[in-house]
Amino acid sequence: MFRLFKGKKVILITVSTSMPDMVEYAIAKRGKIVEHGVCKISQLSEIKRKRGVKYARVGFFSELTYIDTINLKLTNKKLLGVVLRKYINDQSIFVEEFKAKGKILDMQGTQAKVAVCAVPVNDIKTVSLIKEIFTVEYVVPVEIALYEYLKKSKIDKDSVAFVYGASVLEFEAGKDFVVNRRITSRSAFSETLDELKRDETLFVNFEDVENAEGEPIHLLGLLHVNGDFDFLEMDYVHSIVSYELSKAIFVASLLFFFVISFYGFQRYMLLRRLDFELKEKLYTLNGLKKQISLRNVSQKEIKVLFQVSKYKKLALNELDMGKFLTWITGIVPEGARIEKLNVSSSGSFNKKPVYTGAIGTKRANTIRQTVRGEFSVKLEVECSGDYVSSKKEAMEFLSKLSERVQPKNSSFVYSKEDGKGYLSTAFLVEGRRF
Repeated sequence: MFRLFKGKKVILITVSTSMPDMVEYAIAKRGKIVEHGVCKISQLSEIKRKRGVKYARVGFFSELTYIDTINLKLTNKKLLGVVLRKYINDQSIFVEEFKAKGKILDMQGTQAKVAVCAVPVNDIKTVSLIKEIFTVEYVVPVEIALYEYLKKSKIDKDSVAFVYGASVLEFEAGKDFVVNRRITSRSAFSETLDELKRDETLFVNFEDVENAEGEPIHLLGLLHVNGDFDFLEMDYVHSIVSYELSKAIFVASLLFFFVISFYGFQRYMLLRRLDFELKEKLYTLNGLKKQISLRNVSQKEIKVLFQVSKYKKLALNELDMGKFLTWITGIVPEGARIEKLNVSSSGSFNKKPVYTGAIGTKRANTIRQTVRGEFSVKLEVECSGDYVSSKKEAMEFLSKLSERVQPKNSSFVYSKEDGKGYLSTAFLVEGRRF
């Protein structure tokens, strides 16, 4: 886009008042010159078509260009252009219409140090022909392009000697701007070529482009310029920026439209699929409704089904005493017997005993209504023999008991009078497990 993406392909052009119908050009891509030559202005259209170049940067070379560093009284920075034109008119630098650009280098109170560059309008009217072919990004004096190249490339040179056509441009590279600019004719130039190539001078010889030495740095310098000394009309800049922004907005809108359209299509297909699935389920439900209505189940049958379901849930919570007693008696060691066994419900309605007594006695009480399905069991096991053997039997019983339940409050007492040991323990058991 306009003045963006420094690595894009761009054509760099130098125009001169000494060659009004000819231009020197170089095509740069990614900051490097890929083609360099001289052509007529009318041939630029063919170059644009063949090389696919859209943007151009123009450097102009005029003997009447005024470049200097001056001190001005300035009360408001916004008035720089007005004060600058008044200064140039007061100095009678030009006798014709001109354009001027300035940059404040330093300002102390109302005293401003200003870099100024001005040129007659007639000396740069060739640029209007180039603007009909390319989108022009910058129009700057060739002195500015050379100065920017010297600073950006960090070449250790103090001055520049630029031979172009029949003229020689010389200036010194100051800290902030071009200083001591002067123009002499090639024929009257007294210094030899070897003297120009001394260490402190950057020599650029483009008297003959076909036999030019080195890179065209006056063109390369156009890659480093900015808007400080740009002689493009602001109306032109605004029109280009507006046009390119409108294109970018159009492309973005088009892309947004396609994204939204694609998203909308995806949502539409999803809703269609969901609608199809919903219709299928409604069809299935209507079929089930018809089957149920054909059966004509009475309210009495429904109540019986609920009652059966309730009894089934209660039955699942009951403790199967047969299975439970078979398991308990199966783990009692040989020589020991269960002296007492008490099983009661742990439900929240009541805690009446389910079974009380020793093994072999009748069932004392049975309840059918429990909430949690847990039963509390307390038992006492009698182990015969001496203390060691009876305690061993008791521990063996507890070990087997712990495989399915978690005993707690267990105690072992040995009676010397009876010659027996008594193990007391308690635990909880779930009705569903037996």
